[in-house]
Amino acid sequence: MEALDILLRNTGISGTLNDKGVLTITVVAPGNNRESKMKSDLYKNENRLSLFAGIAAFVASVVSGPDTMAQENDGSDNKSAMVIEEIMVTATKRGAQNIQEIAASISAVSSETLSRVGAQGFDDYLKLITGLTAVNSGAGQTQIILRGVNSGRVNHNQPQARSTVGLYIDESPISNVGFNPDANLFDIERVEVLRGPQGTLYGASSMSGAVRLITRQPDPDRFEGRLEVGISTTDSGGENFPVRGVFNIPLSEGEFALRGAFNYVDNSGFIDDVESGENDFNDEQSWGGKISALWDPDNGFSALFSVLHQDLETDGRPDEFLPNVNDPRVAGITGKRQTRKFVGEVFDSEFTNYNLTLSLDVSWGTFTSSTTYADTNLLNVLDDSFRVQRFFGPGLITPMMNSVEIDDFSQEVRFATPTGEMLEVVLGLYYQDQDKNQSITSPIQPPVPPFLTGLTTRFGATNDIFVSDQQIDLEQIAVFGEVTWNVTDQLAMTAGARWFDYEVDATIDQTGLANRGPSFVDQTFKEDDVTPKFSAGYQITDDVLVYGSASKGFRIGGVNRFIPIGPCGADLAALGLSGAPVGFASDTLWNYEGGVRSTWLDGRLVLNGAYYHIDWSDIQSVRRLACGFQFTDNAGDLDVDGFEIESIFSANEELTLSIGLNYNDSVLAAPSENFSADKGDRAPFVPKWNVTGSIDYARSFRGDKTGFARADFRHISNSFSEFSEAGLLPLTELPGYTTIDLTAGVQFPRWTVSVFVKNVADDRVVTNVDPERAQPSQFSIARPRTFGARVNVDF
Repeated sequence: MEALDILLRNTGISGTLNDKGVLTITVVAPGNNRESKMKSDLYKNENRLSLFAGIAAFVASVVSGPDTMAQENDGSDNKSAMVIEEIMVTATKRGAQNIQEIAASISAVSSETLSRVGAQGFDDYLKLITGLTAVNSGAGQTQIILRGVNSGRVNHNQPQARSTVGLYIDESPISNVGFNPDANLFDIERVEVLRGPQGTLYGASSMSGAVRLITRQPDPDRFEGRLEVGISTTDSGGENFPVRGVFNIPLSEGEFALRGAFNYVDNSGFIDDVESGENDFNDEQSWGGKISALWDPDNGFSALFSVLHQDLETDGRPDEFLPNVNDPRVAGITGKRQTRKFVGEVFDSEFTNYNLTLSLDVSWGTFTSSTTYADTNLLNVLDDSFRVQRFFGPGLITPMMNSVEIDDFSQEVRFATPTGEMLEVVLGLYYQDQDKNQSITSPIQPPVPPFLTGLTTRFGATNDIFVSDQQIDLEQIAVFGEVTWNVTDQLAMTAGARWFDYEVDATIDQTGLANRGPSFVDQTFKEDDVTPKFSAGYQITDDVLVYGSASKGFRIGGVNRFIPIGPCGADLAALGLSGAPVGFASDTLWNYEGGVRSTWLDGRLVLNGAYYHIDWSDIQSVRRLACGFQFTDNAGDLDVDGFEIESIFSANEELTLSIGLNYNDSVLAAPSENFSADKGDRAPFVPKWNVTGSIDYARSFRGDKTGFARADFRHISNSFSEFSEAGLLPLTELPGYTTIDLTAGVQFPRWTVSVFVKNVADDRVVTNVDPERAQPSQFSIARPRTFGARVNVDF
C-alpha cells in the first residue's frame, strides 16, 4: 500500500488493495478546501502540462538511465527517497512557508548544503546562490549586488553611502555597504535570498533585494554539541586553521534553553609586498560567536535573546599590481600576486549585535517585536603615498587612516494573520536611530621636509595632509503593510505599501592642506515618501505557480560635505555650481517581474524562473572633481533587463544536480554627465552572465556510514570598473572567471571526515579594482587554490 500511495500522490485518485489482491480505484470528489480543488484542477490542465512533463521526463531518463525510470514506473520504495526536500522560509514575515508556494523570486540554501561545502562567509555563499555577486576588497569588505543594480564601487570615504541589498541576521538588519560584517557563523539553519525590491517589508537598503542569514534557535528538548576542526594550505600562501563549534543546553525541559556557537579562523596571506620584502603579508585572523537564550513557556508566548560578536584583524589586503616596466610606481613587481605598499594597510572590524525577539500567538494571528542594537568599530588604513609623492616629491610616506564608529538601534513591531485565510495581513511599525562617526587623517611619516611642515601648518594641521571628522545621525520611522486576498483557491493577489519619514543630521569638520584650511558643515536633510507593491500569483496546479509583480524600492539620502573653493572653484563653476549641493535625495527603482515556480516528476525536479525589467531613477551618484574632491547628487537613470533560472533535479536516491543561470543587461537609460557616459554604457561591476551549478552524490554503505562527494561550479563573465573611459578614473576590465570546488568525505554516526579543493584550476578571480589615490589599478584577488581537510564530531 505504501508504494500505491506514492504512485497515486497528487493525482486526485485514491486506491485500496484488499487481502485478495483486488485493487479499487476511486476519483476523489472536489471539495471546498484548497487541496481537493487543486487536485481536481490537475485534470483540467493535464493537456497543457503534458508537453512540459514529457520534456522533464525525457531529461530525467537521459540523466538517470532507463533502470531508474523503470523503478519509478513500478512505484518502488526508492521513489520517496528521491523527492527533493521542501525548504521552509520565513521571508514573507508570515511564519514558515514552503518556498515553492511563494509568488516571488526567492532562493534558499539549507544547513546540510552549507555544512557539506564548509561555508564560512560570503565567498562561499556567492558560489551557491544564483545571481548574487559582490565587490570585495577582502574579509569584512563586501558590497553585495543583486540583479545588476549598481552604479559604482563604494570607497572608504563615503560614510553616508547606503546599500542596495539589505543584509539580515535573523531579525536584525546589519547592512553596512562596502563593509558588511562577514560573520563566520557556524550554526546557520539556512541562507535566504529575496530578489527584487523588498521596500514594503524590509525598507531602505533593500531596493534590489535582501539576504537573510537564519541561525538555529535554542532547542529546549535536547542536548546537542558539535565541533569542527580543519586545516588547509593555499597556493602561494601558507596554512589556514579554522575551528568552529556549537552547543545546545536545555535548562528547563521543553521551556528554556541556551545555545552557543563560536568560531576562530587563522588564514594565511598569499600576496607578497616587494617594498618591504614581506611574503604573504595579507594574513587575517577572526574570532567570534553567538549566544542565544530561548524561553518558550508553551502558552503562545516566546522570548529569544541573542548576542553576536565578530572580531576581524587583517594585516593587509589581497591586492596585486600588474608588472609594467614603464611605470615606476610598480617598481619591483615582476609576477603575479605581488604588490608595493609603503605602509601596512590594516583593516580591523569589531561588530557586536544584540537582539530581543518577542512573539505572541493568538487565535487571530501573531504579534512579533524585534529590538536590535548593533555596535560597529572599523579601522581602515590605506596607502596614500603615491598621491602625496605625485604632488610633493618622492620618498614621502603617508597612510590614510579611516576610523568609523556606528551605533545602530532599531525597533520593529508587527502583526501577521494566519496563512490560508481568505485575507492574509501583515502590518508593522519600524523605527531606527543610527549614529555614525567617521574620522580621517593623513599624517606624513617622518622625516617630513621643512617646506611641507610649514605648508601644512599654514592650513591648520601640522604634518597632516587632510583631517576630517564627520558625525552622521539618521532617524527614521516607517509604517508598512501587506494584504493578500485569496480570491480563489488558485488566485491570490497582494498589495502593500511602506510610508517612511527620515531625517539625516550631518556635522562635518575638515581641515588640512588638501582642504585649504578649516571648514565646517552643519546641515539637515529630511524626506518622506511611500513605496508600493503589487503582485498576483496563480496556482495552475499543486506544483505549478505563475506570478507577476510590480514593486518599488528606495535608498535613504544624505548631506554633502564641504568642497573647498580654492582648488575646486573652477571645477564647480564648470558645472554651474558655487558649491556642493547641500544634500542628495533618496533614489528609487521600479521592478516589473513575471515568473514561474514549479515542481515536476513527483517532486524530483524543481524548475523556477523569472524575467524582470528595472527602472532605476535619480541614482545617488558620486560626482568626482579634478581637484580630488567629490560630492553626491541624484543624476542618471539605469535600465536593467534580465532573467534567472534555477533548477534542482534528483536523478536517483544518491545523485542530485542543480544549476542556476542569471543574465543582466544593466545599462544607462540616457547620457549622464555625472558618469561621463552615454546611453547604453554598462553598469560597473555587473557581469552579464552568472552561472552556478553543483553535483551532489551520497551513498550509504555498511549500514550506518555514508560516503559523499560534491562539485560546485561557478562562472562569472567579465565586467568593468566604470561606466565609461571618459571619466576621471580609468576604465578597467575585471576578467571573467570559472571556478570549481570539490569536496569528498565519509559520515559516520558521530564523525564526519572530509577533504576539499577550492578553485581547482587556480583561476585568477578579480573581485575589485581600486585606481584611486593616484596609484596604478589595484586588483583585489580571491583566495587562490586551496587544499584542505575537515573533521566534525557530534556529541
